Amino acid sequence: MSIVAGLLTSYFVPRWNEARLDKKENEPRRRLLLDMLEDERWRDGRTLERLAFVTGTSEEKCRQLLVEIHARGVTLADGREGWALIKYKPLSSD
Repeated sequence: MSIVAGLLTSYFVPRWNEARLDKKENEPRRRLLLDMLEDERWRDGRTLERLAFVTGTSEEKCRQLLVEIHARGVTLADGREGWALIKYKPLSSD
């Protein structure tokens, strides 16, 4: 019985807590990124710099969240790194 209790407290409880915190912290950011990329004016992509600034994340964390919402990296007309939703800019459109 103590083995089961030890397994629960040392493995499952921290994982559950981590998932709960991730949802609380990052779900609003995911929704904001989706709203920004769904805007008709920006279907070809928005700069990573702007997306990270608006969501209050580092560029690396922002990239992670963008992949989670099914976005992809693109090169914008001015050569900067941008991101767009795959449904508007499929991988085959390069």
